[in-house]
Amino acid sequence: MEESIIILIVLICSALFWVGGKWWLPARRFILPTILSLTSLILSHSWYSLTMLSCIGVFCLGYGDNSLLRHIFGNGWGRGVWGLLAAICLSLSLFLTHHLSIWFFVPYLALNFTLENVLKNINQNIGDPIIGLGFSCILLFVS
Repeated sequence: MEESIIILIVLICSALFWVGGKWWLPARRFILPTILSLTSLILSHSWYSLTMLSCIGVFCLGYGDNSLLRHIFGNGWGRGVWGLLAAICLSLSLFLTHHLSIWFFVPYLALNFTLENVLKNINQNIGDPIIGLGFSCILLFVS
C-alpha cells in the first residue's frame, strides 16, 4: 500500500478518536479499531490482524468517572493502563507474527501508556487527535 494512503488512514483514525471523544462514541469504539484492523490485514497479509478488534472491549471499558480502571488506579494511572491495554490489543498479534519488531513494539506500548496520562488535562480538541495518532501509528510500523 502506498505510504501516502497509509498516512491518510492514520489521520482519519486520529480524527475518529477525536470525534469519538467529542460527541459520537461509536467512532472511537467501533469504527477506529475496524479500520486499523482491516488496514493491518491488508499490509501484513495475516488474518491474525483481526485480533486487533479486541481493542473494542478496552475502548468500551473506558477511563472516565465510572471506569473500573479509574477506581483501581486513579485518574492518571487509570488512563495510562487503559492506553496500554488498548495498545497491547492493537499490536500484540503483529508482534507475535513478526510483522512488528520489538524495536517498534515496546516504544508503541510506552507511547500509548504515556499519551493518555500526559494529555489528560489539556483541551480535548488538541489531546484526542494526538492520542488517536498514537494508537493509529501502528500502521506505520507494520511490515
